Amino acid sequence: MARLNDEEKKVLLALSELEPATLEELAARSGLEHAHVKSVLEGLAKKGLLDELEERDEPGTSSDEG
Repeated sequence: MARLNDEEKKVLLALSELEPATLEELAARSGLEHAHVKSVLEGLAKKGLLDELEERDEPGTSSDEG
């Protein structure tokens, strides 16, 4: 069984409380930086601890607005 570091535990706890959640929501809940949360999520996915990691445009960043 894979051991989790403190950051992975924080992100998984935040995800369990918010699922589904954006990176911003997970960052705010876990207290970690947005970019670091993404890195932690990718690591958790590689460990097989996440079923799905979906990337999508954040609200207000879509290129077809206007």
